[in-house]
Amino acid sequence: MNKVPWLSVAIASAILMVSFSLPVNPGNLSMTESVNQNSTDLNRPSLATSTPNPPQVQLDWAFTRAGHHPENLLHATIASAETSLDLAAYVINHTEMAKTLIEAKKRGVKVRIITDRKEAQKKVQSDVLKSLKKAGIPIKINKHNGWMHLTAMIADGDIVATGSCDYSQASLSVNDDVLLAIKDPILAQAWKNRFELMWDDEENYQILQ
Repeated sequence: MNKVPWLSVAIASAILMVSFSLPVNPGNLSMTESVNQNSTDLNRPSLATSTPNPPQVQLDWAFTRAGHHPENLLHATIASAETSLDLAAYVINHTEMAKTLIEAKKRGVKVRIITDRKEAQKKVQSDVLKSLKKAGIPIKINKHNGWMHLTAMIADGDIVATGSCDYSQASLSVNDDVLLAIKDPILAQAWKNRFELMWDDEENYQILQ
């Protein structure tokens, strides 16, 4: 177990570099962190002196073409949610993953999705989004001129799942992609705050009709 006082928001890029030197088996790592609790911007924690009881950070990652099956890590993250799942996904057309999200909704988890408006118009993704909407899951798309290119899931304000993996069959089976799941309440809350800002931004995002 490595215990290093790293900045939460640097963990994702750091572990990706480290993991290339690790065995091909899916990995995990635990560490402690130090974050400035007095930062005025909750979306961008900053490095500071060690806190008396720094939270334990758990990292799990899966490379698609290494046979790590990132879909299993995604399923585990979704299954672990008890109260909320906030998902920002440029592509979401994987039918089995959609079913897992619907199952979470049925067991009482608050599920919300933000996706890209142009991708949402494509038939495969449109069909998946219709099934999610039918299950009562609210979906928003971007109104701004850029892409909604984020791929991030926040579970219970406790876990962030992100990386190059999106919610497509190719990404989860044949592409050179990676998924990183970070169990860290400080990081997760900062990302959840960002999701909330996007969700409430009526100028740049709207409900998918």
